[in-house]
Amino acid sequence: MKLLRQERDDPGPTGEARAPHTDAADPHPRRALVCVACRNRITSEAARIEVAGEHRHVCVNPSGVPFDIACFDLAPGCVPHGRREGYWSWFAGYDWQIALCGTCRAHLGWSFHGDGTFYGLIASRLAPEEGPEP
Repeated sequence: MKLLRQERDDPGPTGEARAPHTDAADPHPRRALVCVACRNRITSEAARIEVAGEHRHVCVNPSGVPFDIACFDLAPGCVPHGRREGYWSWFAGYDWQIALCGTCRAHLGWSFHGDGTFYGLIASRLAPEEGPEP
């Protein structure tokens, strides 16, 4: 699987060139993203990546619940929960682990571990941080 990361000209863990995810609709590419439940900083727009050619994916769990997830290479505001699983991974070759908010412990998404690590975070559980850009 090819991960395209935000940093330019920096080879990824597999030696692949990294490319930015661009979104012309977002005039604040460095803005922090926070947990909607408690406003803890989770990640930033600068950490956006593309996985399998897309930044956003709609994925369905074994119970039939769909999740609109956005991919990030870093999410320092998340903490892992539970063990890593390979069963029903949405990304071939990657195990997943639940990712919780480091402050309120709300379920924010998953970290994926394989040839590198990335986060698939539930888009509706993140919001742009208000105020000036960091």
